[in-house]
Order: sequence, then C-alpha cells, then structure tokens
Amino acid sequence: MVDESEIRARPVVMAALLRQGRLVHGVGLVFLVATLALAIGLALDGRLAGPAALLLGCGLLAGLGESWFAFRVALDADLFRRIGAGQLTLDGLDAALSGLGLLPQGKAGRPLDARMAGAKALLAKQVGLAGLQLILLLAMLAILILRTPS
Repeated sequence: MVDESEIRARPVVMAALLRQGRLVHGVGLVFLVATLALAIGLALDGRLAGPAALLLGCGLLAGLGESWFAFRVALDADLFRRIGAGQLTLDGLDAALSGLGLLPQGKAGRPLDARMAGAKALLAKQVGLAGLQLILLLAMLAILILRTPS
C-alpha cells in the first residue's frame, strides 16, 4: 500500500529531476551563442555558404527548439514542486491550465504517472536537442578546418 508521503515525494523528486534542465539549457545557450558567432563571422568573411550555412541554420533551429523545451521543462518542474508541496492538486492544475488556454483537448484528468512520463519526455527532447547542437557545431568546425587552405 502506498502512503501519503510517498505520493507527495514522487512529484517532488520529478521536480528535482526536471530542474536539471537548467544545466542543459545553460550548455545549450553556449552552443547557440557559439553558432551565432560563427555564423556572423562567416557572413562577414563572405564564407557563409554551402554545407556550413545549412549546418548553421540547423544549429540555430536546434538551439531555438532546445530553448522552447527548456521553458516547458522549467514550468513543469515548478508545477510538480507545488503538487508535491500540497499547494496544487491535479484538478486545480487542470482548471488553471484550461482557464489560460494552455491545456490541449483530452489532456485533462490524466493521472500523475502519465504527467510525469510526459515531463520526462520533454526533458529527453531538450537534452537531445542540446546534443544535436553540439554535433552540428562540431561538424561546422570540421568543415571549416578541412576547407581552410594550409
């Protein structure tokens, strides 16, 4: 049998996990700034073309996507913390989100486990996009190094 303290602990632990998305976002912002700086430098140098331009564009889109997921993960972290603290119920959350037009049709009334699985999926997408940013940035640098005459 599950006691009340365990029921409250689960969303608190989930909130703590989701707060780690701040670190991921910090790294993603570094990658985004580096990508922007590289794009500006190549544009000023007249070398922003071909595969490097495509990779830069994809890197910028990945950075924007990571930022969006960082926002969503941070929001969920705060909401799970409040649920765990007893400041918010699932019904109250659904009512507030619906009232603000933030709850998609058919999502109301989901159990806590489904909500936590969805939040973990958002965090995984955020981490994946930050990883993609790194890969694209490294690929851009490799292309530039290989194309630079000795």
